[in-house]
Amino acid sequence: MVPSLENRTIRVSPGGSAASPAYDVTIGPGVLHSLGSILRRLCPSEARALVVHDSGVPERYAAAALDSLRSAGLEAIASSWRASESTKTLHGVEDLLSLLARERFDRRGVVVALGGGVTGDVAGFAAGVYQRGIAWVACPATLLAMVDSAVGGKTGVNLALPGGDVLKNMVGVVHHPLAVVADTELLPSLPPRAFHSGLAECVKHAMIGADWGDPELMDWTKANLSKVQNREPAPLVELIARSVSLKATVVAADERETSEASGGGRMALNFGHTFGHAIEPLAGLSWSDHSGLEHGEAVGLGLIAAARCAQRMNLVSPEVGDEAEDLLRRCGLPTRVHGLPDNDTLIARMRHDKKVRGGTLRLVLPVARGRVRVVAEPPIKAVAAGLTAIRA
Repeated sequence: MVPSLENRTIRVSPGGSAASPAYDVTIGPGVLHSLGSILRRLCPSEARALVVHDSGVPERYAAAALDSLRSAGLEAIASSWRASESTKTLHGVEDLLSLLARERFDRRGVVVALGGGVTGDVAGFAAGVYQRGIAWVACPATLLAMVDSAVGGKTGVNLALPGGDVLKNMVGVVHHPLAVVADTELLPSLPPRAFHSGLAECVKHAMIGADWGDPELMDWTKANLSKVQNREPAPLVELIARSVSLKATVVAADERETSEASGGGRMALNFGHTFGHAIEPLAGLSWSDHSGLEHGEAVGLGLIAAARCAQRMNLVSPEVGDEAEDLLRRCGLPTRVHGLPDNDTLIARMRHDKKVRGGTLRLVLPVARGRVRVVAEPPIKAVAAGLTAIRA
């Protein structure tokens, strides 16, 4: 078991090369006020910082980040933007690159991304390509970003195709942050839907935990979910730390997602995402009284679809899917969605997934409680069964 402490620091060691140096993830209430001292230790004395913050983040947190940087003697400027899937584009990256150039940032500059996953993806990508790469720091402001996207170095944007179709995260680079500062004091201000969306990635981690050194994560999550839902500080820190520790283990084993191991290496983190990415951008979807799907909602549905697909293939017992559905429902997430197109259309969309190789669809599917493996070209009827299982 991971001990419960108020503040935690997790070391992420991707690849072990000079091109991918290790970095710390600092987790806890109020750690944003330490941003300046953290950067002062890591950056040259003449470094300048651009704080890119989501306009949806309460202004006091952007001010706290700027104050911390300036108090540490760093020159810092701020840029507010509206983070959304519609702005997670090459145009959004170009706007940030233009700002960096206008402000005459050089290679000693650092980009600070304060916001959710979209902010980190876009700002991290801009840092990764500006002058062939400058440093960046992730300050995730949502549960989803804290447990997933802020760690591991994946940055990028969606790609819009002629005709209006959008491919999730199709353009990007692996560019690890210099540090991650996850201030859990930001989480109580999250709207319920955004908070619940982050819990989907926590469920995903629980469903692969036995493969990556935390076989008790599912039981812990189920036992402590009410406290997490109430946003109690200590359980929140514990949940985030365990998710980050798990992801750090995966990234250290397979930084660039090149492993051919049956367990999938880093691809295991994409459990639920091939189904989820296929449905997330679609218009006209609804569940309960909500329109459309947040990222975590789509991933949660993808976890169910993957479990039912595996069940149809006799890879796993029905209990694995039943447990996932029950936990996702308790998290306030959808287990069915209205408005999905036909299965053939969805399977065609899944073939645009980045894990497809040589036209071969590859899915991460559960094979036991806490364990998954990669399956190449699963039977279409099984894939369709997974999709049918999430259709309202």
